[in-house]
Amino acid sequence: MNEPGTDKYDGHFQFKIETTQEKMTGVWSPFKKGVVPSKEFDLKKVSYQYDPEAGIYPESSTRLLEEQDVSNLTKEELEIMRNEIYARHGYSFKDLNMRRYFDTVQWYMPLGVDIREKLTDTEVQNIDLIYRYENYYEEEYDNYGR
Repeated sequence: MNEPGTDKYDGHFQFKIETTQEKMTGVWSPFKKGVVPSKEFDLKKVSYQYDPEAGIYPESSTRLLEEQDVSNLTKEELEIMRNEIYARHGYSFKDLNMRRYFDTVQWYMPLGVDIREKLTDTEVQNIDLIYRYENYYEEEYDNYGR
């Protein structure tokens, strides 16, 4: 299977689906040699299960946050806290930094880009609060020197 070839990092997948072992194995090779190395993969079937306790900020999905929960966090910590909510629901990140971050955590499984209907009322309210503090941080950092 070939990727489109419109990006310098595109390549060719060669894979084998092993139904009896519920896994897929194979190799990915770049079209342009020397850009990135070839990669082998061994993917086992895994079922997605929403876990509100996953991540380093599970409270952002399990209870309403208060100002003291977010007021002393850095911009980076706020960004991770907010995006963990999306990641718990299987959001497939377009932002490269967030995609790279969540690809390293065992519990994350990207499923799609529209997860809005899966968010709880608590999570929606927490996302709003975290956004307010992210914006505050951007606007007031020089004045308060966090």
